Amino acid sequence: MSSPKVQETNIKENFWEKHEIILITVGALILAGLFLAVVVNRAWVSDDSYITFRVVENFNNGFGLRWNVTERVQVFTHPLWLLLVSGFRALTGEVYLTSIFLSIGLSVAVVMLFYRIKPGHPAILVGILLLALSGAYVDYSTSGLENALSHFLLVVFLLVYLREKESVNEKRIFWLSLVAAF
Repeated sequence: MSSPKVQETNIKENFWEKHEIILITVGALILAGLFLAVVVNRAWVSDDSYITFRVVENFNNGFGLRWNVTERVQVFTHPLWLLLVSGFRALTGEVYLTSIFLSIGLSVAVVMLFYRIKPGHPAILVGILLLALSGAYVDYSTSGLENALSHFLLVVFLLVYLREKESVNEKRIFWLSLVAAF
């Protein structure tokens, strides 16, 4: 017959083994909520993003992807971000808050996809916490620039790369190339 101390230790170990993934998932959700709160609290738009905003406005008003209506000059360096903001601006009719909410949405998606890299692993909690505590990461996640989209594409690339356990095949190369192309 084992002592009550040994039985209590076994009960605690069994509880952890049975509920480890659930506890880590709940922890990840709590940290994702913390990340969201920090990002929303520190949301801002940089002055460089107004270059994109002007091109988005011209594009949505039918003048094309240009800075001045009469000049055909490409002033943006991020076509995917510009088209994404343009599409959402066409739906909302407003570009400033649209870019902030789009950036916040992509940043939260990064955290949630980051969890999918290794679900149930405690190191993921540390990674999410580090993202939430990184001032540079948080600040540029809502700057109005393409950083949130770049972070999102990097995590998607990692997921595609790590998801396939098998050797190199055409499907994997296609998806990796597609994500890398953006």
